[in-house]
Amino acid sequence: GGDVYTLAADYNFGQISALWADRYVQDNGGSILSEEFIPLSVGDFGSTINRVESADPDWIMSLLVGNNHVSFFDQAESSGLQKPMASTVQIGASDEHKTLSPPNLEGMYTAWNYLEELPTDRNQAFVDKFYNMFPDTQYINQHAESQYISCLLYEAAVKEAGTTNQQDVNSVLESCISVEAPQGTVSVDPETHHLTHDITLTRVQEDHSLALLGKTESVEPT
Repeated sequence: GGDVYTLAADYNFGQISALWADRYVQDNGGSILSEEFIPLSVGDFGSTINRVESADPDWIMSLLVGNNHVSFFDQAESSGLQKPMASTVQIGASDEHKTLSPPNLEGMYTAWNYLEELPTDRNQAFVDKFYNMFPDTQYINQHAESQYISCLLYEAAVKEAGTTNQQDVNSVLESCISVEAPQGTVSVDPETHHLTHDITLTRVQEDHSLALLGKTESVEPT
């Protein structure tokens, strides 16, 4: 559906991400019915839930962040608010599908370049080694894998440069260098220093398992 209600954390991430959400919704023929910027200290979403119900959007864009904001999902479930949601925070950056009780996040859509659940032999080997080294880990999120990619990229650049000299290593990193990461092949975009990689679309199911809906390969920085 095209009618969206945005809930965003009231600081630079939430404000800027809401602008991008508005841009992408409009580009695809939709409209933002309303958006709320919520301070990080807020954990009571009763009035917000009432406003969402009154606006009756097709879905909710969640840009909520942190321990206080995560209470929205339990309160929404308890109140009977049943709307599909999408997020650039939940699941891949944090792990609410593991920490919240089902079915609080049922119907949440996310798109990430890495999820612990990616069903490949390469990723499973990475996950097994990670938990062997860090057995108290609750979930391997995209941020964790990103740090590992940084190490892989640096290693590959040093080997190709034949030195740890910073300028020489930087030159290699800016040559569109690629490595095989747990998520698959990633390469550095010389102009932006961001990565080109695959993006996987998921939906949280009633039991909080992830349905992998599809993959877009080799997504370049925009």
